[in-house]
Amino acid sequence: MITIAGWTDTFENADTRKRQRLGWHLTPTGCESRGYRRLMRQGVDGVLAFGVFRALCQAFATLPLETRATGAFANSDGSPMTVDDLAELVRIDAEIVENALGILAEVGWIHREPEQSAGHLPVICRSSAGLLPGLSQSSPGFVKGEGEGEGEVPPTPPRGECADEDLLRDFWNAYPQEGRIRAKSRAAVRKAWSRLKASERPSRETLLGALAKWKRSEHWASGYVCGAHLFIRERMFDDPPEPKKVVGAGFVPAKRREDPPPSDDFADGAEAVAFLKGGTA
Repeated sequence: MITIAGWTDTFENADTRKRQRLGWHLTPTGCESRGYRRLMRQGVDGVLAFGVFRALCQAFATLPLETRATGAFANSDGSPMTVDDLAELVRIDAEIVENALGILAEVGWIHREPEQSAGHLPVICRSSAGLLPGLSQSSPGFVKGEGEGEGEVPPTPPRGECADEDLLRDFWNAYPQEGRIRAKSRAAVRKAWSRLKASERPSRETLLGALAKWKRSEHWASGYVCGAHLFIRERMFDDPPEPKKVVGAGFVPAKRREDPPPSDDFADGAEAVAFLKGGTA
């Protein structure tokens, strides 16, 4: 089974989740995300993987609402799409798609499970509508199968509850104002934090130290500061700018203008006047 990680949260909104099929989809902006930077470090293979991912997103947006809610690629009979199915869907060579999926899985943009035939899938995975199990439109937190009980999806932590509220408060207060505006609220930061595994959450020193480096980076000093929630969600604290890219006080120092060298053509104003009259001083 091949799944696009976080499809409904990242590529759709409240409006698109009501539409049966999409003629377009949302997509994150900027090039600061950890996944994007990891892709580009792999050179040509990373660029190809990015192109395959964009093609997969374009194709996935055309699938029915119920299938999009699962994030998983499925055929009309409910069976998971294979690499060959995906290659045919996006018109890209299967070998390129196979290599790209491996890279995309490493950076966390794609989740991939061992392929199974439709006949070996549990009953809950098969239906007359040809849909894979996932979140239903009427009940986002539960999925009901045929002849099965309800399977509970782990709930999102209640709003306002956070493992380290004091740290997030200090992080928010230290974050540049532009980034707070783009995040819209502290709730967005808490939500991004709650989705990190407890074992992967940074320490106070790591989080605030990385933020300090980003605030002094040339990229942020040039005018763009990403939303505070994106800083957490994209794990930008894992990869702060290199020291050589950091400048003092958060600004790129302006080049000092030098005065032109003094001229000794004329000793004083009298000599200049005499020269212009054709005489001598």
